[in-house]
Amino acid sequence: MRDTLFKKVTQTISYLPHFVSWVVIAGVVYKLLDIDGGIVNILIKNWGGTPVAFMREPDLFWWIMTITSIWKEMGWNTIIYLAALAAIDAAQYEAAMVDGASGFQQLVHITLPGLAPIIGLMLIFTMGSLVSSNSAISFDAIYNLRNALVASRADTLDYYIYSKGIQGVKYGLSTAAGLLLSLISLFMVLGSNALSRRIRGYGAF
Repeated sequence: MRDTLFKKVTQTISYLPHFVSWVVIAGVVYKLLDIDGGIVNILIKNWGGTPVAFMREPDLFWWIMTITSIWKEMGWNTIIYLAALAAIDAAQYEAAMVDGASGFQQLVHITLPGLAPIIGLMLIFTMGSLVSSNSAISFDAIYNLRNALVASRADTLDYYIYSKGIQGVKYGLSTAAGLLLSLISLFMVLGSNALSRRIRGYGAF
């Protein structure tokens, strides 16, 4: 990328959120989507639309949660994949260009096979944390973005364990739910590792 300023701004916007706590991210989201002074609703007004109470609509909660989580974790995944791309031998691309390979053919036959190990590893990591508190949509995310108006759509297993165990003082029930969550995570890790071995011939373990 030749434009250094654009490159640095893009990197900051995409990388920085990963290193910022969900408390700060949730505050930013609430400010952006505020019905009175949020920049999103200001733009909607300027375009002739009707302001939307985003954080008060249960049907919009998971859209907001998903987009916010992707934005927050995109930078970390980008760092990993850029490191994997840098490890691919540039001579392979040069040889492919000499042989007349198009950009798409280079992607299919050089880039994707070169990224296959890290894609498999990231799949296993993601599947292992998909239903746990370490996932992108974690307990921290739910706790900081939910409110009473969207509570009917904002419950997850992590939040259920918190509400029953900490708030409801039902330690046995919350422990059983936590154990079930761990078993599901273990099953998903083993399943994704077996799938990686079957497709690519190797897994994480």
